[in-house]
Amino acid sequence: QAGVFNPYDRALYLSVTQKRPFLHWDNWRSPYSGFFQSIGGRALSGGLYFPLEHLFLRFFKYSQDKHDPKFHLLAGTAAGAVNAIVLNPMSAIKYKSWGREVNQGMWKEAFGMIHKSGSLRPFGNGLLPTVYRDVVFGGCYTWLRLQIQWALDLQPHEQYIGNIFAAALATVLSGPFNYVRNIQYATKSEE
Repeated sequence: QAGVFNPYDRALYLSVTQKRPFLHWDNWRSPYSGFFQSIGGRALSGGLYFPLEHLFLRFFKYSQDKHDPKFHLLAGTAAGAVNAIVLNPMSAIKYKSWGREVNQGMWKEAFGMIHKSGSLRPFGNGLLPTVYRDVVFGGCYTWLRLQIQWALDLQPHEQYIGNIFAAALATVLSGPFNYVRNIQYATKSEE
């Protein structure tokens, strides 16, 4: 996913922050800048999301015997919120590197952000829209994919159908927050 989506995500970020058309050549010049941060972020996001979803389902005392969709919505929303809060510092570093021609590496970028600001404040850039984005995505994704699985009585090898549809709709619904997130990540921390 990181290999496929990093060039697209970076070009989208640069088109928003530099106020130029998405297909402008400058948006695509260094398509894999921030790539290793993207790999790490996607691995951690996926690796955290599903265990958090199950944890919150248990926390809300959900039982498969009592199929109640509100528990899916609550669990997905909570998992999205926790994911956003935990992973935002890594995203702040990635987005900072996307604004550069040459990737300095995650640690050098992070220490540079701390040195320049004199605090950890830059790691909080974009946190609120990230939480909103991941809450909308998580709630919609978990609720919809599980509703599709039960409504269509999908077998385990068929569940990708519900997953794809739910992920696509959740991405569209969370998109406006992603736009705001791009703007906030591009804003200097002192502003």
